[in-house]
Amino acid sequence: MTTIVVGIDFSESSKTAAAQAGRLAALRGATLHALHVIDELVLDDMRQVMKLPAEQLREETLRNAQDHLARFLIEAGLDIERVVPSAVVGHPFQELLRRVQTTGAELLVLGAHGSSPPGRRAGSLATRCVRKAATRVLLVRRAHVGRYKRIVALVDFSETSGLALKEALATARQDGAALEVLHVFDPPWARLHYRSPSPESSPDFRQQYQETLQGRLKQFVEQWAGEAPEPAASLHLMESVHVGAGIIGRLAEISADLVVLGTRGASRLRVVLLGTIAERIVQESPCSVLAIKPADYAFEIDG
Repeated sequence: MTTIVVGIDFSESSKTAAAQAGRLAALRGATLHALHVIDELVLDDMRQVMKLPAEQLREETLRNAQDHLARFLIEAGLDIERVVPSAVVGHPFQELLRRVQTTGAELLVLGAHGSSPPGRRAGSLATRCVRKAATRVLLVRRAHVGRYKRIVALVDFSETSGLALKEALATARQDGAALEVLHVFDPPWARLHYRSPSPESSPDFRQQYQETLQGRLKQFVEQWAGEAPEPAASLHLMESVHVGAGIIGRLAEISADLVVLGTRGASRLRVVLLGTIAERIVQESPCSVLAIKPADYAFEIDG
């Protein structure tokens, strides 16, 4: 990793994101770009009220924002000499993705909530960046400033979840964290109960099904991480008719502080839709979320 971009909106959420981005940049030896975007619509509203020439207002606002950004980063605990801070005028979503593109950043870091109240659901800008940015996106929850202690990698046996597993292993190795590889499945016997009694709903079939899944999960980990991954990962199968809710419940149960997932899994949904399960985890996860994109993902700056 050579370049990280962190979005700053001067909220407490983005202060936590800046601290985490600074920590990761130092560990990975990456250049950190801190970007604050002044919404051009807000600036236009100010111009109409203040009756100032547009160019004068723009220059004054940019200068004030740049000064405030430097102070904000210092308050977040960053060494300002190791950060490239900048303020621009534009649409926040488009400017963030444009900065990722122009710098070739391998990671975009955002506060999960931005300036919205610190409820469980992630903010709309953060969620949209996860959908569209053609790079890894880390949404940081306010409580997670330091190193990660318990990481969960979500696996659905797709190539993208393999990439997520590799990134989870690297992060666990970097932070000395415990790693759980989690596969949540919707059991066929729950969907075929109307055929009971049947082989699909028998205890023998259930056991065989779960043992096959366990073997497949072990083989998948060996394929992507090697036969003896370092650090060692625990494998966990979980049965749930509501996969998204099951995952969120598991994250809370084990007090995970980071979940790593691929944004396009085994389904054939278009990438831009993210997928309903991944979307729910991004929005409702009780911990920070690192979203990994498919290798063939293209930038989606407009729209």
